[in-house]
Amino acid sequence: MVIRISNIVFSLTFPGTILYYVAISQHIFPPINSGFFGIMCTLSLLTMLPLYIINAFSAGKIQPIDFAFFLFLGAFALIVVWHGAQTPDKSLMTWHLVSIAQSIAVFLLCKKTFSDTENNSWIITLSWIAASACILIFSKDGRFALREMSGDVGIIPSYQTFALCYMVTTTFIITKVKLRSLRYIVHIIALTCLYINSARSEFAGYLFFAALLEFLSYKNKSTPIILAFIIFSFAIVAITTEAVKLPESRITALADLQNDNSSNERDRMSKEGIEKIFESPITGAYGQYEEGGYIHNIMSVWQETGIFGALFFILLITTPALRGITEILSRKPDHLSIVGLSLILTTILLLVAGKYFTYLLVPTALALCSVTKPKPAQHG
Repeated sequence: MVIRISNIVFSLTFPGTILYYVAISQHIFPPINSGFFGIMCTLSLLTMLPLYIINAFSAGKIQPIDFAFFLFLGAFALIVVWHGAQTPDKSLMTWHLVSIAQSIAVFLLCKKTFSDTENNSWIITLSWIAASACILIFSKDGRFALREMSGDVGIIPSYQTFALCYMVTTTFIITKVKLRSLRYIVHIIALTCLYINSARSEFAGYLFFAALLEFLSYKNKSTPIILAFIIFSFAIVAITTEAVKLPESRITALADLQNDNSSNERDRMSKEGIEKIFESPITGAYGQYEEGGYIHNIMSVWQETGIFGALFFILLITTPALRGITEILSRKPDHLSIVGLSLILTTILLLVAGKYFTYLLVPTALALCSVTKPKPAQHG
């Protein structure tokens, strides 16, 4: 029953967010005053947190990844409240406290859902198929642009929210698909939907995730390299000869980042933020930026939490990655462990490349790593 509840809440939270806003844009449902994803995160906290606490007391222990993540979020919450109490503008404090609550909600929900070993995942699978279909159907000029289809732009979240929800859902699907040929189909559908959604980070991240996952899954590591080279060569030829013409998208702008306004603006904010960090490297420079002008990479954790918070966060995300790499090198890991390693390495890449440290793929990846159990080494 517990697993069934978590699957329902997971379906409502991630693919459900996409489906709900498609329904809103088509005037099937009336809009709600608050954001749907935020409401579902609240529901996740209310349902998953009591279950987690009960299980922790029953087991008499808490896993190291869980403890470290909650400790970091608790320390960050203290920093947020401390600075928020000293300024009349509470908007930054509110944003960070909401981000902390959502991180806990996503971690607990994903941990419970990913630990489902009974394969009772049909509702999530159907929701993923429905969300994929909606992205493909409700697109305009090759883009999934619900805001352009809705009369009230304010009620529709950005493409980044949809991309995150879709990528988290697809990750769950991948954990259940052990047949390689079927995974390829899932990868193709996911990359197509993420491209249409125009989320550059998630598209590039999923491409890296899928490539790494398949590479680690092969016993003969030369096979995926050869396949990737052939596919990449065909893609380059098809695009350069215009045999396949890609629709205009933010993703195509990745080929010319020097002239991309979004990339240049992020570089500017990053440079300004790093300068402020170096003025106070120990304590950082919490909130010293204009609205939305925070550093868009892993350096943001140094700016907001100081050097010690940054070091702790780096240990938090690299420790499970190193554990996964060690397992790969020493023994044959199971499918779930390979997916976990691929996702945490993808998350680290996205943080380095351009994501704020409260990016919700962090709790997703940590939750997946938390439920993976390394096999004991075999002694011959």
